[in-house]
Amino acid sequence: MIIKIGLLTISYLALTGVLWAQCPTSGTISSNCTTIGNLTISGTTLNVDPGVTVTVMGTLKVESGGTLNGTGATFNVWTLADGAGSTNTYNGGTYNVSTSFSTANGGDFAMYNSNVVLSMGTVSISGDDVVLENSTFTGVSSWTTSVTSMAMTGTDITTSGSLQLENATITDAVLDVGTSISLKNTTVTNSIVNSGGKMTIENGSVVFDNSTLDLGTSNLMSFGTTALDFNGNGVLTMNNNTQVDIKGDIVNNEWYIDNSHVRATGNFDNAGNEILVVRNNGTFNLLRNFDNRGNSDVSADSGGFIDVGGNFDNRNGGAVDVNGGTLVVGGTFTGNTPTGDTGDCSGGSGGCCGSSCNPLPVSLLLFEGVERAGKVVLSWETVSELNNSHFTLERSRDGQTFEEIIKVEGAGSCKEMRRYEVTDEQGHNAWTVTYYRLSQTDYDGTHEVLKVIALGSTAFSSEIKTYPNPAFSESIFAVDGATADMSWGLYTISGLQISTGNFSVEQKISTAGMKPGTYLLKVQNLNGYSTKRLAIQ
Repeated sequence: MIIKIGLLTISYLALTGVLWAQCPTSGTISSNCTTIGNLTISGTTLNVDPGVTVTVMGTLKVESGGTLNGTGATFNVWTLADGAGSTNTYNGGTYNVSTSFSTANGGDFAMYNSNVVLSMGTVSISGDDVVLENSTFTGVSSWTTSVTSMAMTGTDITTSGSLQLENATITDAVLDVGTSISLKNTTVTNSIVNSGGKMTIENGSVVFDNSTLDLGTSNLMSFGTTALDFNGNGVLTMNNNTQVDIKGDIVNNEWYIDNSHVRATGNFDNAGNEILVVRNNGTFNLLRNFDNRGNSDVSADSGGFIDVGGNFDNRNGGAVDVNGGTLVVGGTFTGNTPTGDTGDCSGGSGGCCGSSCNPLPVSLLLFEGVERAGKVVLSWETVSELNNSHFTLERSRDGQTFEEIIKVEGAGSCKEMRRYEVTDEQGHNAWTVTYYRLSQTDYDGTHEVLKVIALGSTAFSSEIKTYPNPAFSESIFAVDGATADMSWGLYTISGLQISTGNFSVEQKISTAGMKPGTYLLKVQNLNGYSTKRLAIQ
Protein backbone atom coordinates (compact mmCIF):
# COMPACT_ATOMS: atom_id res chain seq x y z
CA MET A 1 0.00 0.00 0.00
CA ILE A 2 1.22 3.52 -0.82
CA ILE A 3 0.52 6.50 1.40
CA LYS A 4 1.08 9.98 -0.04
CA ILE A 5 0.68 13.06 2.15
CA GLY A 6 2.02 16.34 0.80
CA LEU A 7 5.74 15.84 0.24
CA LEU A 8 5.65 12.38 1.87
CA THR A 9 5.28 9.15 -0.12
CA ILE A 10 5.59 6.04 2.07
CA SER A 11 5.00 2.31 1.56
CA TYR A 12 3.83 0.23 4.48
CA LEU A 13 2.45 -3.26 5.18
CA ALA A 14 -1.30 -2.86 5.59
CA LEU A 15 -1.83 -6.16 7.38
CA THR A 16 0.81 -5.89 10.06
CA GLY A 17 1.21 -2.10 10.27
CA VAL A 18 4.95 -2.71 10.10
CA LEU A 19 6.93 0.23 8.78
CA TRP A 20 10.63 0.62 8.24
CA ALA A 21 12.66 1.00 11.41
CA GLN A 22 10.91 3.39 13.83
CA CYS A 23 12.87 6.54 14.65
CA PRO A 24 14.21 6.97 18.18
CA THR A 25 13.83 10.24 20.11
CA SER A 26 17.37 10.28 21.48
CA GLY A 27 20.78 8.82 20.73
CA THR A 28 22.01 8.53 17.13
CA ILE A 29 20.23 7.60 13.90
CA SER A 30 22.64 6.04 11.39
CA SER A 31 20.21 4.72 8.77
CA ASN A 32 16.93 5.76 7.20
CA CYS A 33 13.87 5.49 9.41
CA THR A 34 10.18 6.40 9.38
CA THR A 35 7.75 7.24 12.15
CA ILE A 36 3.97 7.02 11.84
CA GLY A 37 2.50 9.82 13.90
CA ASN A 38 4.64 12.34 15.78
CA LEU A 39 8.31 12.32 16.67
CA THR A 40 8.99 14.43 19.79
CA ILE A 41 12.44 15.16 21.16
CA SER A 42 11.67 16.19 24.74
CA GLY A 43 14.59 17.26 26.92
CA THR A 44 16.97 14.92 25.09
CA THR A 45 19.48 15.11 22.23
CA LEU A 46 18.96 13.28 18.94
CA ASN A 47 21.85 13.04 16.46
CA VAL A 48 21.22 12.10 12.83
CA ASP A 49 24.19 11.13 10.68
CA PRO A 50 24.87 12.88 7.34
CA GLY A 51 23.12 11.24 4.38
CA VAL A 52 20.35 9.75 6.50
CA THR A 53 16.68 10.44 5.69
CA VAL A 54 14.19 10.67 8.54
CA THR A 55 10.49 10.57 7.61
CA VAL A 56 7.79 11.66 10.06
CA MET A 57 4.12 11.17 9.10
CA GLY A 58 3.01 13.63 11.78
CA THR A 59 4.80 16.44 13.61
CA LEU A 60 8.54 16.62 14.24
CA LYS A 61 8.90 18.61 17.46
CA VAL A 62 11.70 19.62 19.82
CA GLU A 63 10.61 20.68 23.32
CA SER A 64 11.66 21.06 26.96
CA GLY A 65 15.27 21.90 26.13
CA GLY A 66 15.67 19.22 23.47
CA THR A 67 18.25 19.34 20.67
CA LEU A 68 18.20 17.85 17.17
CA ASN A 69 21.59 17.68 15.43
CA GLY A 70 21.04 16.89 11.75
CA THR A 71 23.84 18.39 9.66
CA GLY A 72 23.84 16.67 6.25
CA ALA A 73 20.61 14.77 7.00
CA THR A 74 17.18 15.12 5.38
CA PHE A 75 13.89 15.28 7.25
CA ASN A 76 10.60 14.73 5.41
CA VAL A 77 7.84 15.77 7.79
CA TRP A 78 4.18 16.68 7.79
CA THR A 79 4.62 19.51 10.33
CA LEU A 80 7.73 21.05 11.93
CA ALA A 81 7.40 22.54 15.41
CA ASP A 82 9.02 23.75 18.58
CA GLY A 83 7.39 23.15 21.97
CA ALA A 84 7.45 25.05 25.23
CA GLY A 85 10.25 24.91 27.79
CA SER A 86 13.85 26.06 27.92
CA THR A 87 15.90 26.59 24.74
CA ASN A 88 14.98 24.08 22.02
CA THR A 89 17.46 23.71 19.18
CA TYR A 90 17.50 22.55 15.58
CA ASN A 91 21.12 22.32 14.43
CA GLY A 92 21.66 21.52 10.76
CA GLY A 93 19.70 19.53 8.24
CA THR A 94 17.20 20.01 5.40
CA TYR A 95 13.55 19.93 6.46
CA ASN A 96 10.96 19.26 3.75
CA VAL A 97 7.70 20.32 5.38
CA SER A 98 4.26 19.56 3.93
CA THR A 99 2.18 21.98 6.00
CA SER A 100 3.66 24.47 8.48
CA PHE A 101 6.46 25.40 10.86
CA SER A 102 5.71 26.96 14.25
CA THR A 103 7.41 27.76 17.53
CA ALA A 104 5.61 27.90 20.87
CA ASN A 105 5.00 30.62 23.44
CA GLY A 106 6.74 30.39 26.78
CA GLY A 107 10.29 29.45 25.84
CA ASP A 108 13.39 30.07 23.76
CA PHE A 109 14.16 28.60 20.35
CA ALA A 110 17.29 28.40 18.18
CA MET A 111 17.90 27.14 14.66
CA TYR A 112 21.37 26.95 13.13
CA ASN A 113 22.64 26.00 9.66
CA SER A 114 19.31 24.57 8.54
CA ASN A 115 17.23 24.65 5.36
CA VAL A 116 13.45 24.64 5.74
CA VAL A 117 11.54 23.92 2.54
CA LEU A 118 7.78 24.27 2.81
CA SER A 119 5.13 23.29 0.30
CA MET A 120 3.49 26.74 0.35
CA GLY A 121 2.97 26.45 4.11
CA THR A 122 2.84 29.01 6.89
CA VAL A 123 5.51 29.97 9.43
CA SER A 124 4.48 31.21 12.88
CA ILE A 125 7.31 32.27 15.21
CA SER A 126 6.36 32.78 18.87
CA GLY A 127 8.23 32.65 22.16
CA ASP A 128 10.64 34.64 24.26
CA ASP A 129 14.10 34.74 22.64
CA VAL A 130 14.45 33.30 19.13
CA VAL A 131 17.70 32.82 17.20
CA LEU A 132 17.84 32.00 13.47
CA GLU A 133 21.38 31.71 12.15
CA ASN A 134 22.74 30.75 8.70
CA SER A 135 19.46 29.16 7.69
CA THR A 136 17.03 29.44 4.77
CA PHE A 137 13.24 29.32 4.54
CA THR A 138 11.63 28.79 1.13
CA GLY A 139 8.14 27.92 -0.08
CA VAL A 140 6.59 30.03 2.68
CA SER A 141 3.03 31.25 2.02
CA SER A 142 3.04 33.70 4.96
CA TRP A 143 5.19 34.44 8.02
CA THR A 144 4.04 35.90 11.34
CA THR A 145 6.08 36.76 14.42
CA SER A 146 5.17 37.33 18.08
CA VAL A 147 8.34 37.24 20.18
CA THR A 148 10.13 39.11 22.93
CA SER A 149 13.26 39.24 20.77
CA MET A 150 14.55 37.61 17.60
CA ALA A 151 18.10 37.60 16.22
CA MET A 152 18.50 36.63 12.56
CA THR A 153 22.00 36.34 11.11
CA GLY A 154 22.83 35.07 7.63
CA THR A 155 19.26 33.83 7.22
CA ASP A 156 17.23 34.11 4.02
CA ILE A 157 13.42 34.07 3.81
CA THR A 158 11.36 33.70 0.63
CA THR A 159 7.58 34.06 0.82
CA SER A 160 4.85 34.05 -1.81
CA GLY A 161 2.69 36.09 0.54
CA SER A 162 3.26 38.37 3.52
CA LEU A 163 6.08 38.68 6.07
CA GLN A 164 5.57 40.20 9.53
CA LEU A 165 8.53 40.77 11.86
CA GLU A 166 8.80 42.45 15.25
CA ASN A 167 11.43 42.98 17.94
CA ALA A 168 14.02 41.63 15.53
CA THR A 169 17.71 42.26 14.85
CA ILE A 170 18.50 41.16 11.30
CA THR A 171 22.01 40.97 9.83
CA ASP A 172 23.34 39.68 6.49
CA ALA A 173 19.92 38.46 5.39
CA VAL A 174 17.87 38.34 2.20
CA LEU A 175 14.13 38.85 2.61
CA ASP A 176 12.26 38.17 -0.64
CA VAL A 177 8.57 38.87 -0.03
CA GLY A 178 5.78 38.19 -2.49
CA THR A 179 3.08 40.58 -1.34
CA SER A 180 3.72 42.75 1.74
CA ILE A 181 6.13 43.18 4.64
CA SER A 182 5.37 44.60 8.09
CA LEU A 183 8.12 45.68 10.52
CA LYS A 184 7.97 46.75 14.17
CA ASN A 185 10.90 47.57 16.48
CA THR A 186 13.33 46.00 14.03
CA THR A 187 16.92 46.76 12.95
CA VAL A 188 18.15 45.50 9.58
CA THR A 189 21.89 45.61 8.75
CA ASN A 190 23.83 44.62 5.61
CA SER A 191 20.73 42.99 4.17
CA ILE A 192 18.55 42.94 1.05
CA VAL A 193 14.77 43.38 1.19
CA ASN A 194 12.54 42.86 -1.84
CA SER A 195 8.77 43.25 -1.58
CA GLY A 196 6.28 42.80 -4.39
CA GLY A 197 3.85 45.05 -2.53
CA LYS A 198 3.77 47.42 0.39
CA MET A 199 6.14 47.74 3.34
CA THR A 200 4.45 48.95 6.52
CA ILE A 201 6.31 50.52 9.45
CA GLU A 202 4.28 49.71 12.57
CA ASN A 203 4.42 51.52 15.93
CA GLY A 204 7.98 51.71 17.23
CA SER A 205 11.36 52.22 15.61
CA VAL A 206 12.65 50.54 12.43
CA VAL A 207 16.26 51.06 11.31
CA PHE A 208 17.98 50.05 8.07
CA ASP A 209 21.78 50.20 8.04
CA ASN A 210 23.83 49.67 4.86
CA SER A 211 21.01 47.70 3.28
CA THR A 212 19.21 47.58 -0.07
CA LEU A 213 15.42 47.73 -0.48
CA ASP A 214 13.16 47.29 -3.51
CA LEU A 215 9.50 47.96 -2.65
CA GLY A 216 6.36 47.66 -4.75
CA THR A 217 8.06 45.66 -7.48
CA SER A 218 4.78 43.98 -8.50
CA ASN A 219 2.76 47.19 -8.65
CA LEU A 220 1.25 47.62 -12.10
CA MET A 221 1.56 51.41 -11.99
CA SER A 222 4.35 53.68 -10.80
CA PHE A 223 1.86 55.70 -8.73
CA GLY A 224 -1.64 55.29 -7.30
CA THR A 225 -0.73 52.29 -5.12
CA THR A 226 0.98 52.69 -1.74
CA ALA A 227 4.39 51.00 -1.58
CA LEU A 228 5.59 52.39 1.78
CA ASP A 229 3.18 53.07 4.65
CA PHE A 230 3.52 54.13 8.29
CA ASN A 231 0.93 52.71 10.67
CA GLY A 232 0.39 54.92 13.71
CA ASN A 233 3.55 56.26 15.29
CA GLY A 234 6.15 54.28 13.38
CA VAL A 235 9.60 55.86 12.98
CA LEU A 236 11.92 54.84 10.12
CA THR A 237 15.66 55.60 10.01
CA MET A 238 18.00 54.76 7.14
CA ASN A 239 21.74 54.96 7.80
CA ASN A 240 25.11 54.23 6.26
CA ASN A 241 24.40 54.23 2.53
CA THR A 242 21.14 52.31 2.55
CA GLN A 243 19.75 52.21 -1.01
CA VAL A 244 15.98 52.25 -1.58
CA ASP A 245 13.85 51.98 -4.72
CA ILE A 246 10.11 52.44 -4.31
CA LYS A 247 7.60 51.81 -7.10
CA GLY A 248 4.45 53.51 -5.90
CA ASP A 249 3.23 56.09 -3.40
CA ILE A 250 4.45 56.81 0.15
CA VAL A 251 2.35 57.67 3.21
CA ASN A 252 4.79 59.00 5.81
CA ASN A 253 4.83 59.48 9.58
CA GLU A 254 8.44 60.10 10.72
CA TRP A 255 11.38 59.31 8.45
CA TYR A 256 15.12 60.07 8.69
CA ILE A 257 17.29 59.53 5.60
CA ASP A 258 20.85 59.78 6.88
CA ASN A 259 23.66 59.33 4.33
CA SER A 260 21.30 57.06 2.39
CA HIS A 261 19.52 57.27 -0.95
CA VAL A 262 15.83 56.87 -1.75
CA ARG A 263 14.22 56.90 -5.20
CA ALA A 264 10.41 56.83 -5.47
CA THR A 265 8.21 56.85 -8.58
CA GLY A 266 4.92 57.92 -6.98
CA ASN A 267 3.47 60.63 -4.75
CA PHE A 268 4.57 61.48 -1.20
CA ASP A 269 1.95 62.10 1.51
CA ASN A 270 3.59 63.99 4.36
CA ALA A 271 0.44 65.85 5.38
CA GLY A 272 -0.72 66.12 8.99
CA ASN A 273 2.12 66.68 11.51
CA GLU A 274 4.55 64.33 9.78
CA ILE A 275 8.35 64.58 9.58
CA LEU A 276 10.91 64.00 6.82
CA VAL A 277 14.60 64.72 7.44
CA VAL A 278 17.26 64.18 4.76
CA ARG A 279 20.78 64.81 6.06
CA ASN A 280 24.49 64.00 5.87
CA ASN A 281 24.57 63.80 2.05
CA GLY A 282 21.48 61.65 1.89
CA THR A 283 19.16 61.99 -1.12
CA PHE A 284 15.42 61.69 -1.67
CA ASN A 285 14.29 61.66 -5.32
CA LEU A 286 10.54 61.78 -5.90
CA LEU A 287 9.15 61.65 -9.43
CA ARG A 288 5.70 63.01 -8.63
CA ASN A 289 3.99 65.27 -6.08
CA PHE A 290 4.90 66.11 -2.46
CA ASP A 291 2.08 66.97 -0.01
CA ASN A 292 3.43 68.75 3.10
CA ARG A 293 0.26 70.43 4.35
CA GLY A 294 -1.02 70.55 7.91
CA ASN A 295 1.89 71.51 10.19
CA SER A 296 4.26 68.94 8.72
CA ASP A 297 8.04 69.40 8.71
CA VAL A 298 10.66 68.78 6.05
CA SER A 299 14.40 69.36 6.51
CA ALA A 300 17.34 69.12 4.11
CA ASP A 301 20.43 69.43 6.32
CA SER A 302 24.19 68.94 6.05
CA GLY A 303 24.29 68.08 2.36
CA GLY A 304 20.87 66.44 2.26
CA PHE A 305 19.25 66.64 -1.18
CA ILE A 306 15.49 66.53 -1.88
CA ASP A 307 14.42 66.44 -5.53
CA VAL A 308 10.68 66.62 -6.29
CA GLY A 309 9.75 66.09 -9.91
CA GLY A 310 6.15 67.26 -9.51
CA ASN A 311 4.44 69.86 -7.33
CA PHE A 312 5.24 70.72 -3.69
CA ASP A 313 2.26 71.75 -1.51
CA ASN A 314 3.45 73.53 1.65
CA ARG A 315 0.20 75.20 2.69
CA ASN A 316 -1.75 75.11 5.98
CA GLY A 317 1.22 75.29 8.30
CA GLY A 318 3.69 73.19 6.32
CA ALA A 319 7.32 73.93 7.14
CA VAL A 320 10.48 73.39 5.06
CA ASP A 321 13.96 74.13 6.38
CA VAL A 322 16.97 74.01 4.07
CA ASN A 323 20.10 74.27 6.23
CA GLY A 324 23.22 73.24 4.35
CA GLY A 325 21.13 71.04 2.05
CA THR A 326 19.19 71.46 -1.17
CA LEU A 327 15.53 71.35 -2.25
CA VAL A 328 14.65 71.16 -5.96
CA VAL A 329 11.05 71.36 -7.15
CA GLY A 330 10.34 70.62 -10.78
CA GLY A 331 6.67 71.62 -10.66
CA THR A 332 4.87 74.28 -8.64
CA PHE A 333 5.78 75.23 -5.06
CA THR A 334 2.81 76.62 -3.08
CA GLY A 335 2.50 77.67 0.55
CA ASN A 336 4.95 78.82 3.19
CA THR A 337 8.38 79.96 2.01
CA PRO A 338 11.26 77.60 2.95
CA THR A 339 13.54 78.83 5.71
CA GLY A 340 17.31 78.54 5.89
CA ASP A 341 19.45 78.83 2.77
CA THR A 342 18.17 81.23 0.15
CA GLY A 343 16.92 80.21 -3.25
CA ASP A 344 14.08 80.51 -5.72
CA CYS A 345 11.78 77.61 -4.77
CA SER A 346 9.54 79.83 -2.66
CA GLY A 347 6.58 80.27 -4.91
CA GLY A 348 4.75 79.82 -8.15
CA SER A 349 7.05 77.95 -10.46
CA GLY A 350 9.22 75.83 -8.20
CA GLY A 351 12.98 75.96 -8.60
CA CYS A 352 15.94 75.28 -6.34
CA CYS A 353 16.99 76.52 -2.93
CA GLY A 354 20.01 75.49 -0.94
CA SER A 355 23.71 74.87 -1.10
CA SER A 356 23.79 72.93 -4.39
CA CYS A 357 21.80 75.34 -6.51
CA ASN A 358 23.70 76.73 -9.48
CA PRO A 359 22.41 78.93 -12.32
CA LEU A 360 21.37 76.76 -15.27
CA PRO A 361 21.43 77.91 -18.92
CA VAL A 362 17.75 76.98 -19.12
CA SER A 363 15.41 76.34 -16.21
CA LEU A 364 12.80 74.04 -17.80
CA LEU A 365 9.37 73.99 -16.19
CA LEU A 366 7.66 71.43 -18.42
CA PHE A 367 7.97 69.56 -21.71
CA GLU A 368 4.97 67.63 -22.98
CA GLY A 369 3.34 66.26 -26.12
CA VAL A 370 -0.34 65.95 -27.01
CA GLU A 371 -1.86 64.10 -29.98
CA ARG A 372 -4.29 66.19 -32.03
CA ALA A 373 -5.90 65.16 -35.32
CA GLY A 374 -3.13 62.74 -36.22
CA LYS A 375 -0.38 65.17 -35.33
CA VAL A 376 1.64 65.76 -32.15
CA VAL A 377 1.73 69.19 -30.55
CA LEU A 378 4.91 69.57 -28.48
CA SER A 379 5.20 72.40 -25.97
CA TRP A 380 7.67 73.46 -23.31
CA GLU A 381 7.98 76.29 -20.82
CA THR A 382 11.06 77.86 -19.28
CA VAL A 383 11.29 79.83 -16.04
CA SER A 384 14.54 81.52 -17.04
CA GLU A 385 17.18 81.36 -19.76
CA LEU A 386 20.86 82.33 -19.68
CA ASN A 387 22.84 82.86 -22.93
CA ASN A 388 20.47 80.45 -24.68
CA SER A 389 21.00 80.45 -28.45
CA HIS A 390 18.41 77.88 -29.50
CA PHE A 391 16.49 74.69 -28.71
CA THR A 392 16.68 71.50 -30.77
CA LEU A 393 13.71 69.13 -30.97
CA GLU A 394 14.30 65.54 -32.12
CA ARG A 395 12.20 62.43 -32.74
CA SER A 396 12.94 58.70 -32.37
CA ARG A 397 10.92 55.54 -33.00
CA ASP A 398 13.22 53.24 -31.00
CA GLY A 399 14.43 55.56 -28.22
CA GLN A 400 18.02 55.25 -29.40
CA THR A 401 18.49 56.90 -32.78
CA PHE A 402 17.09 60.46 -33.01
CA GLU A 403 16.43 62.67 -36.03
CA GLU A 404 16.12 66.43 -35.84
CA ILE A 405 12.66 67.93 -36.33
CA ILE A 406 13.39 71.61 -35.89
CA LYS A 407 15.58 74.24 -34.24
CA VAL A 408 13.76 76.95 -32.26
CA GLU A 409 15.40 80.27 -31.41
CA GLY A 410 15.97 80.81 -27.69
CA ALA A 411 15.36 83.96 -25.66
CA GLY A 412 19.03 84.66 -24.94
CA SER A 413 19.05 85.76 -21.31
CA CYS A 414 15.74 86.41 -19.55
CA LYS A 415 14.04 85.81 -16.21
CA GLU A 416 10.48 85.72 -17.47
CA MET A 417 8.48 82.59 -18.15
CA ARG A 418 8.51 81.66 -21.84
CA ARG A 419 6.33 79.13 -23.69
CA TYR A 420 7.28 77.37 -26.95
CA GLU A 421 5.15 75.17 -29.19
CA VAL A 422 5.94 73.01 -32.23
CA THR A 423 3.72 70.64 -34.23
CA ASP A 424 5.15 67.35 -35.50
CA GLU A 425 3.31 66.77 -38.77
CA GLN A 426 4.33 63.10 -38.94
CA GLY A 427 2.37 62.41 -35.78
CA HIS A 428 2.44 59.28 -33.66
CA ASN A 429 1.39 55.70 -34.42
CA ALA A 430 -0.95 54.61 -31.61
CA TRP A 431 0.50 51.09 -31.66
CA THR A 432 4.11 52.14 -31.12
CA VAL A 433 6.17 54.42 -28.90
CA THR A 434 7.53 57.73 -30.16
CA TYR A 435 10.27 59.51 -28.24
CA TYR A 436 10.90 63.27 -28.31
CA ARG A 437 14.15 64.82 -27.07
CA LEU A 438 14.52 68.50 -26.22
CA SER A 439 17.96 70.08 -25.91
CA GLN A 440 19.42 73.60 -25.82
CA THR A 441 22.61 75.19 -27.10
CA ASP A 442 24.41 78.23 -25.62
CA TYR A 443 25.96 81.00 -27.70
CA ASP A 444 29.35 79.42 -27.05
CA GLY A 445 28.19 76.10 -28.53
CA THR A 446 27.69 74.27 -25.21
CA HIS A 447 24.94 71.70 -25.70
CA GLU A 448 22.69 70.15 -23.03
CA VAL A 449 19.86 67.60 -23.24
CA LEU A 450 16.96 68.95 -21.18
CA LYS A 451 14.40 66.16 -21.23
CA VAL A 452 13.11 63.11 -23.12
CA ILE A 453 9.41 62.21 -23.23
CA ALA A 454 7.67 59.16 -24.69
CA LEU A 455 4.22 58.93 -26.27
CA GLY A 456 2.54 55.54 -26.22
CA SER A 457 3.01 52.52 -23.98
CA THR A 458 6.41 52.53 -22.32
CA ALA A 459 5.94 49.45 -20.17
CA PHE A 460 9.41 48.36 -19.17
CA SER A 461 11.09 45.75 -21.36
CA SER A 462 12.80 42.78 -19.73
CA GLU A 463 15.17 42.49 -22.69
CA ILE A 464 17.88 44.73 -21.28
CA LYS A 465 21.28 43.23 -22.10
CA THR A 466 24.83 44.44 -21.60
CA TYR A 467 27.79 43.75 -23.86
CA PRO A 468 30.49 42.93 -23.58
CA ASN A 469 29.83 41.12 -20.30
CA PRO A 470 32.33 40.74 -18.71
CA ALA A 471 33.26 44.31 -19.54
CA PHE A 472 36.70 45.84 -19.11
CA SER A 473 37.78 48.46 -16.60
CA GLU A 474 38.65 51.91 -17.94
CA SER A 475 36.49 51.24 -20.97
CA ILE A 476 32.79 51.37 -21.92
CA PHE A 477 29.99 48.85 -22.35
CA ALA A 478 26.72 49.07 -24.27
CA VAL A 479 23.20 48.50 -22.92
CA ASP A 480 21.02 46.88 -25.55
CA GLY A 481 17.31 47.63 -25.18
CA ALA A 482 17.76 50.90 -23.27
CA THR A 483 15.78 53.87 -24.53
CA ALA A 484 16.26 57.60 -24.08
CA ASP A 485 13.60 57.91 -21.36
CA MET A 486 15.50 55.50 -19.08
CA SER A 487 18.07 56.21 -16.38
CA TRP A 488 20.69 53.90 -14.91
CA GLY A 489 22.67 53.28 -11.73
CA LEU A 490 25.73 51.11 -11.06
CA TYR A 491 26.02 49.49 -7.62
CA THR A 492 28.33 47.16 -5.79
CA ILE A 493 26.87 43.83 -4.67
CA SER A 494 26.48 45.31 -1.17
CA GLY A 495 24.36 48.16 -2.59
CA LEU A 496 26.91 50.99 -2.67
CA GLN A 497 26.13 53.38 -5.50
CA ILE A 498 29.08 53.84 -7.88
CA SER A 499 27.62 56.14 -10.53
CA THR A 500 24.36 57.17 -12.19
CA GLY A 501 23.23 58.61 -15.50
CA ASN A 502 20.68 58.33 -18.28
CA PHE A 503 20.41 57.23 -21.90
CA SER A 504 19.18 60.52 -23.32
CA VAL A 505 22.24 60.78 -25.60
CA GLU A 506 23.62 57.25 -26.03
CA GLN A 507 23.21 53.68 -24.78
CA LYS A 508 26.74 53.34 -23.40
CA ILE A 509 28.22 53.50 -19.89
CA SER A 510 31.82 54.15 -18.88
CA THR A 511 33.68 51.85 -16.48
CA ALA A 512 36.33 54.46 -15.69
CA GLY A 513 37.58 54.12 -12.13
CA MET A 514 35.83 50.78 -11.54
CA LYS A 515 37.88 47.94 -10.10
CA PRO A 516 37.52 44.35 -11.39
CA GLY A 517 34.61 42.56 -9.73
CA THR A 518 30.86 41.95 -9.92
CA TYR A 519 28.41 44.85 -9.99
CA LEU A 520 24.68 45.45 -10.37
CA LEU A 521 23.29 47.62 -13.17
CA LYS A 522 19.78 49.00 -12.59
CA VAL A 523 17.94 50.49 -15.57
CA GLN A 524 14.57 52.16 -15.03
CA ASN A 525 11.91 54.49 -16.36
CA LEU A 526 8.58 55.64 -14.91
CA ASN A 527 6.95 52.25 -15.48
CA GLY A 528 9.48 49.84 -14.06
CA TYR A 529 13.06 48.69 -13.87
CA SER A 530 15.44 45.86 -14.69
CA THR A 531 18.52 44.81 -12.72
CA LYS A 532 21.40 42.93 -14.37
CA ARG A 533 24.69 41.56 -13.06
CA LEU A 534 27.79 42.99 -14.69
CA ALA A 535 31.30 41.62 -14.38
CA ILE A 536 34.30 43.95 -14.76
CA GLN A 537 37.69 42.43 -15.51
